Order: sequence, then C-alpha cells, then structure tokens
Amino acid sequence: MSFVSVIGPRENENANDHFIRVIHGMYHGSDELKDISHLELVLMAFNQLDASNGKPEVDSYDANGVRKSHIVYNVPESVFRDVEVHRYDGIPHFPDFFSAVDQFGVTGKLGNSPAGFMIDCYLAHVCPTQTSAFSQNSTNDEIRAFADEIFRLQNSSGENAYTQKSFRRGVVNLQEFGITPMEASICGGELRFGGKANGEIVTELMGSLQRYPEFKPEQYFLGAYTFKIDGHKTIGNPEQVGEVIGDLKLRVYSAFEDKGRRVAA
Repeated sequence: MSFVSVIGPRENENANDHFIRVIHGMYHGSDELKDISHLELVLMAFNQLDASNGKPEVDSYDANGVRKSHIVYNVPESVFRDVEVHRYDGIPHFPDFFSAVDQFGVTGKLGNSPAGFMIDCYLAHVCPTQTSAFSQNSTNDEIRAFADEIFRLQNSSGENAYTQKSFRRGVVNLQEFGITPMEASICGGELRFGGKANGEIVTELMGSLQRYPEFKPEQYFLGAYTFKIDGHKTIGNPEQVGEVIGDLKLRVYSAFEDKGRRVAA
C-alpha cells in the first residue's frame, strides 16, 4: 500500500526532532518508510554539503575518540525514537560508534511556574545518578512533591531507587543545550538502580511524566558521550572483536570516572 510522506520537519519539530525521526525510520520503519527515510537522509546530506560550501565536516572527536553531544527535542516521540535507535544499554550495536547517556531532562511549566527536572549519570561505584527537580516560583512542598513523583522509580530489586538529599535556591544552568539559565528552587537527590541501563531510565522518566499532569513539558534535552570505534576491526575474527569491546569498556569507564573526579574535586 502506498502513502504520501512530507519531506522535511513536521509541526513543532526542530532540526533534531526531524533528524531522529528520519534515522528511526531507517532502522525501525517498514520497507517503504525505510526507502523514504533513506531518500530524505540523502537530501539532508546534500543540503548540509551546500551549506558548508563543499567543505568536509570537521571530525569533532577528541584525541581519545570521544565527543559530547547536547540535543534538545520539542516532541516527546523523539526521546523514545532516540533511545530505540541508540539503546544506551552498554552493548555496542553500531560498527563505528557507541553512545552513553550523560544527562537527560525536561523543561516546562509546573502550574504557571517555569520548571523542570534532570538526571546526571555517573559510574555507580563513583557516584549514584544525581537528580534535580527545579521550579522558579512554586512552593517548596510543590517542588518536593514534583521530585517524588517524577523520580519514583524502582531499582533492580523492585525497591524505591530515589532518595531526596537537599533543597536550595540557585541557578539551573543548561547553556550547553541552548536553554536560558533559570534561577529557581532546586530539590536535589539521587537514584540508586543497581545496574539498570540508562536508556531504560530515560524511558521510565518519560513514563513518569504521563502520570504527573500538573507538569506540562515543553522541551526535552539529552546529553551523551559518543565513543568512536574502528569499524574495520568489528568485522574481524572473534578475538579481535573482543579486544575492541574490551577497549571500549575501558574508555567508557575512564570518561565517566573522570567526570566523577571533576565533580568531587
């Protein structure tokens, strides 16, 4: 059965929403949608080449083959598509890169007050997942209730993973994501999951939003580390592939451990 597909961003989509929808269609769509997504991806590549005046894209990986991305989405479906494409489950599934969640959060309105929440991911043995729920004008009780509802997640044993730790007034700085800094009351806490994959955590937080209608989401932001892999080695013999995976695990471990040390300093 044929259908008509509109090329380009749809209503309320920004460039990131558009791109992840096309990539998701490439990997998870029907055969017909895969063909259309491939065509749209080619057109996007030509447009990008024209915009750069034919200059090759600069490799943004550092000397250790790591780069950080800061993505903002306008529509919730983009978050689910992102997680389904990248998985963030600790197992490499692309031949030339692997992604790990660094931060995830949502901004919007709690009642009439600008508000939001976020998680900051670390290695469990260095530091548990850190949480922040913030609101500009809500009462302390409202923000605490907001945090309790959003972060009401279970650990791998089926017990409550969330613990509230602090309450303060300060600036929520999300400039890396292009979001204007906000002075707000901030409820800090932590999540201890016992090995739950970060992609699963992001999906569960999206589920928490659906159970808390008092908060109206407006933007979704996701930061990730991407680790470059030598794609030629991942199609070699099993021993060579094992070496690639072992090296990748060490690099992921090193990046997050370094992040934990910087925060603790």
